[in-house]
Amino acid sequence: MRFGNKTGNQWIVSLSPKDYRVTNPRLKDGVAQFYEMHSGKYDNPVYTIEPDLAFPVPDDVNYINAQGTEVQPNEKIGGIICQNSDGSAAIRTSLSNQKAPEFTSTNEGLQIGDETWYLYALVSKDKNRAFNYDAFYRQEKPNQVKVLELADFKI
Repeated sequence: MRFGNKTGNQWIVSLSPKDYRVTNPRLKDGVAQFYEMHSGKYDNPVYTIEPDLAFPVPDDVNYINAQGTEVQPNEKIGGIICQNSDGSAAIRTSLSNQKAPEFTSTNEGLQIGDETWYLYALVSKDKNRAFNYDAFYRQEKPNQVKVLELADFKI
């Protein structure tokens, strides 16, 4: 069974006896945007952030987890947060945002206009239920890039 509702956004729900999938393809080209939800291993909802627009993490950086152990990220980048040196957000956007600045992904981060932003941290909302990272960038190049999950934050 498949149905959709075209009231501004086009959300498509696909159902089968074994699983379900909810997507929002752009009307002009069918690219899946925002997020996709589908049934997980235990019939739990699993979210993929920016399923078609997410892009690979850079290759030319060293990644570490919260414990300082070297790791290799296994997801893509689905959200961008460029931080000023004081921690305030200069740019915060999803990849499907119509007003997002044009950027080029580089081996170390992003090029936005004439500014270079270096990847500083990758954050996963929940490694078991939400896929694709929010990427934090700064104009200072770090020695290592942290790969964190919300559970790593000490509040």
